[in-house]
Amino acid sequence: MKHILLLEPKLSEAEQLAEQIESAGAYAVTRVRNMREACASLAAQPQDLALIPISRNDSLVYSLRVLQPGLPLYLMPDSPQAFIPERQLQVVQGVVERPLILRALPHLLDGTWTAELASAQHQVLDVERLQLVLAELCADEQVRLALVVEGEQVLASHTTAEASLETAVLGRLARLPWEPRLNATQLSFLNKVNGPENLLLMARPLGLTQKLIVGAELNAGLTHLRQLGEGVVQKLADPTAEIALPRPAPNQYAIVWRGRQPVAEGLCTILQNVLGKIGQLYGCTIHHLEVVPEYVHMVLTVPPQQ
Repeated sequence: MKHILLLEPKLSEAEQLAEQIESAGAYAVTRVRNMREACASLAAQPQDLALIPISRNDSLVYSLRVLQPGLPLYLMPDSPQAFIPERQLQVVQGVVERPLILRALPHLLDGTWTAELASAQHQVLDVERLQLVLAELCADEQVRLALVVEGEQVLASHTTAEASLETAVLGRLARLPWEPRLNATQLSFLNKVNGPENLLLMARPLGLTQKLIVGAELNAGLTHLRQLGEGVVQKLADPTAEIALPRPAPNQYAIVWRGRQPVAEGLCTILQNVLGKIGQLYGCTIHHLEVVPEYVHMVLTVPPQQ
């Protein structure tokens, strides 16, 4: 068990960050609000890491350094542009932005966190690889949906259920009283009487501004879901990590229609709704349905008797 001292005057932010850290591994977080509490806590229990905000009080970092000379100290700016007093920089091991703390923890604890690693965390997601990783995630028998969102924009998604599931879940997410910055411990049961939305949702940070949302069966284990989410993070961080592409299910087909001339823009939505209803009428499970003027793309599973 690693012991981490977290100095954060804002109670809500301290609680949220502490929950994120403790859910990420074998970490015990001691939350303190000021220098007096930090010094008292450090005197009572040596720590493996201290995360402290930038302040106008240089004596804070000096006091902690004197109480435990070998303690890894890191400042937590809110952004890369935040001003950091030079005297504080001379005492601490380094700087880690708040959104990067979870992914940086192993490096912070063993002293390998560098500016180069911090810069790498800002890299743009490889959406094509992300799509494959989500497909692999949905191969788990309890997972029905995986989304990566940035604000209200869906960057990538995969589902093994009806095509309408993504829209239904996104609509419900917009109405949930969740903190905008979802973390790895925020879970919510959706309404059990609402058809395809009958899911357990888990959300966790993915990069600086993106979130991974996993929709699974209500009996799915929370530890298992967290492990799946961590697997997504690891495979995105390592571009050489192998992705096990799921095999097509029996009677599953991908169909593309292209007309001799583009379909009128106003007919696309109508055609999409009609095709979806026809598929459901014949007992098909529609995994993907996209209608644009140039083509129609459909992925569906047909009942064995059809």
